[in-house]
Amino acid sequence: VHDLQTKLSTARETIQQLKDQYNQSEAERRHLDQQAASYKLQIEELRRQFDDTATERDRSKSALANSNNERTNMEKLRITLNAQIDALRGDCDRLQQSNTELQRQRDLLDEEKDDLQKDKIRQVKENERCMKVIENLENKISQLKTDVTELREQYHKEKLTKDVLSQEKHVLSDALSRSESYRAEIEVDLSKERSESATLRD
Repeated sequence: VHDLQTKLSTARETIQQLKDQYNQSEAERRHLDQQAASYKLQIEELRRQFDDTATERDRSKSALANSNNERTNMEKLRITLNAQIDALRGDCDRLQQSNTELQRQRDLLDEEKDDLQKDKIRQVKENERCMKVIENLENKISQLKTDVTELREQYHKEKLTKDVLSQEKHVLSDALSRSESYRAEIEVDLSKERSESATLRD
């Protein structure tokens, strides 16, 4: 784009220079036209003086020929300048087409930029939603950790209670076993006493 702008600026400067040259040529042409008109007047005067001096007449013809040559040269220069101007116009048209294409590409880039901006906004919103989900999950995990801690404490309490009850059961079982043994001994002793009493009565 910078190169195209540089070329366009150079082309504009060239066109301006050609315009200046053309204006100068036109001024010179008008000046030559004025000279030609003056020469025509001089020729008419010379014609009136033709019978008096042939040398002056020849000089006037030479001056007129020079004027015609200069006019011819000016016409050639004008044709050349017009051709250069046409070529510059062609360059300007091509530059305009290039600028149009660059404008189209820039519009496409602007559309892509807008799409990327929209995608970025959507991504930011999605990230915010994900952060909220993560935050909720972290809160749930924290609550679960608290619940697990409470359950562990409850488990340890119940296990401790179970151990105490198991120990008490073991103690009671031992006491019951000893009581059973003691009762059996007493029953044996009672049986012996009863037998002895029965024997004595007989």
